[in-house]
Amino acid sequence: MMQEVIKPKAGELPGDFAERLGKAYSAKVSAAYKKEAGQFFTPVAIGRLMASLVEWPDQATVRVLDPGCGMALLACCAVEQLAIVADGPRKVEVLTYDTDAVLLEFTLCALAYAKEWAGEHGIKLYYQVHSTDFLVEYGHLLATQPQWFQAAPPVPFDVIITNPPYFKLNKEDARVKAAARIVDGQPNIYALFLSVAAELAAPGGQLVSITPRSFAAGRYFRAFRHHFFQLMNLRAVHLFTSRREAFERDSVLQETVIMRVAREKPQSTVMVSESAGIRDITSRRTDQRPMPEVLNRATKEWMLYLPSGEEEKDIVQLFRQWPDTLASLGLRISTGPVVAFRTREYLQAEPTPDSLDQAPLFWMHNVLPMQLSWPDPKPAKEQYLRVAAETRAMLRANKTCVLLRRFSAKDDKSRLVAAPYLAPGPYNTPFIGFENKLNYLYRAEGLMAEAEAVGLAALLNSRLFDAYFRTFNGNTNVSATELREMPLPPLATIQAIGERLLADSTVEVDQFLHEMLAADAVIHE
Repeated sequence: MMQEVIKPKAGELPGDFAERLGKAYSAKVSAAYKKEAGQFFTPVAIGRLMASLVEWPDQATVRVLDPGCGMALLACCAVEQLAIVADGPRKVEVLTYDTDAVLLEFTLCALAYAKEWAGEHGIKLYYQVHSTDFLVEYGHLLATQPQWFQAAPPVPFDVIITNPPYFKLNKEDARVKAAARIVDGQPNIYALFLSVAAELAAPGGQLVSITPRSFAAGRYFRAFRHHFFQLMNLRAVHLFTSRREAFERDSVLQETVIMRVAREKPQSTVMVSESAGIRDITSRRTDQRPMPEVLNRATKEWMLYLPSGEEEKDIVQLFRQWPDTLASLGLRISTGPVVAFRTREYLQAEPTPDSLDQAPLFWMHNVLPMQLSWPDPKPAKEQYLRVAAETRAMLRANKTCVLLRRFSAKDDKSRLVAAPYLAPGPYNTPFIGFENKLNYLYRAEGLMAEAEAVGLAALLNSRLFDAYFRTFNGNTNVSATELREMPLPPLATIQAIGERLLADSTVEVDQFLHEMLAADAVIHE
């Protein structure tokens, strides 16, 4: 495919040459091809930051793994970094994996130059480029049953540096079945890459990765977090506060994070740095944070809290002062049980003469901040559900509750969009229905007071709660699991907020929360 010969320039660094090769490759394939393969090539500035995080072991030879290597830019940056370490290892064995055969000649070209450059700097570089599937090669390491007839265990690696592919896998995929113990729901391939890589790390070995932040919280990544952080100790994190700049060249809108973990005893602190993107990466802000403030092992979720800037750190501290959660307040959160494609024959677009024959059906688009827009017909989103024996289990009693969208768009101003539902509403029906893309919060026993529902919805819609939620949620899902973990102020405070808003709907909510929550010091205009 590489019709023209691309040669390194005089004195060019290996990482720069690998990046040029990546641009040449990208010019020859379509954006759709790269997206399907989950290819988002690492900019060289990010590669160098990742390589600079490595603490090279005090030994003569190191083994380096770059799975999902692309142009092997990360391995090239690691070689660059090693050359400036005065007493670092002088022999490097690099192993790379990538299934894209089209990439192979580019990868070989990049590593051939890295070998030449390393030799000029007193380093012997040996490399192997594999076009086999990394997960197929090593996926048995995640199997729940012993593999008695496998070949000898693989030789472990001292340094693993990776930008794995990002895309969801089908549950029937053989790789997913092999990794069943870390999978819950539809998995993303990057989590499997990290899990296998962790198994391949030598004692004291390090893994530096750049991935989406979606693993930091939520039920679907819970088993992964437990597996990964039982093996590896978190040492450093770099946050990108802009979702556009890290992979701007590929027009990717993604919350990404760099991690350095090590197969060693836990440390008491984590180094956290941040930049908007690449442009300010060399002047990134850095601080040391206590481990429990970053990786919370106090609950079964093992969520990562990654606030950026002083304001978000102060907000996290404020939330940690609050004593309650939904459970302690006697509240529950559930997911709407109405799945449209399974109940299509019972969905109705128009009201019937007898209101007892049907129930209002709320969809995600009906929920706006602090209000319900219903009926609001959309194509294939009928606003009523027929009451029948087949639908009775999906319907809920017409009681006061709070409705919350389960998903947000990546460019939404707020991740949390909630509205109070004050029963019985104008519907005069014993039942109401919630479509599956909604969560609903309700009182487990008894009735939720109107002030309680309004106050809780106001909190969820506030800039304060959105900022806190973003410190651990790195995707567009708003899961019930995450909401169960969120601290809440006392019930009396929630009710007081609701009472004020019921009395005066013109109150500016965020400003009012300044006063009610004594948060002037942390919510900055």
